Amino acid sequence: RLGRRHHVRGWRRDCQALSFGRMDSVLAFVASGVIFGLAAGVSPGPLLALVLAESMRHGTAGGVKVAVSPLITDPPIILLSLLLFTRITEPGPILGVVALAGGGVLLYLAAGTLKPPPAPAAGRSAGIGSLAKGVAANLGNPHPYLFWLVVGAPTLDQARAASGLAAAGFLAGMYVCLIGAKMLLAVAAGRGRVRLDSRTYRLTLRVLAAALALLGIRSLWDGIRYLGLV
Repeated sequence: RLGRRHHVRGWRRDCQALSFGRMDSVLAFVASGVIFGLAAGVSPGPLLALVLAESMRHGTAGGVKVAVSPLITDPPIILLSLLLFTRITEPGPILGVVALAGGGVLLYLAAGTLKPPPAPAAGRSAGIGSLAKGVAANLGNPHPYLFWLVVGAPTLDQARAASGLAAAGFLAGMYVCLIGAKMLLAVAAGRGRVRLDSRTYRLTLRVLAAALALLGIRSLWDGIRYLGLV
């Protein structure tokens, strides 16, 4: 009986260690998704400019419609990028080149995060609906394609290899923060309270730029290791 109790206790400890290891992995991917999502949500760019412009022209509802447009445009981009990436994930130089390219894109996005914010035009304007404008702006923006091809797809593939929960956590963390940040800015713009030149906004951009830069450096280091240069 004593031996059996020790065996059961050991089995429970192993299960607990495995559970904690999986939870740590899930939290790491969720954290990556949150960083990417917040950075994309508040960084200056075509979609943010349109969110603010539509909020000022048509009220908060117009900006919110633009903010949710990535839910329409991004799934095909994600699926295509993941399909392409999983065909070139053989160990060796290709994976190293992809990691180096991803690091470069992240550093580029970090630098772009520090650019002056867009200046949306106020006033009324007629034309297609706000959601359609957001879809068109996002489809014509090269950043989502670059991000998912060389950063998002590799990260999602790693998360998927860890567990389905890690992959779901990465996507949920990213899009909740991306869309949530843009919706908050839409509400602020619709109420006339948004100030893109404020110290708080500029500090937020700097923190997110630093986080993206750190992730970019890590990706560059992974690329160097995959290429066998260290």
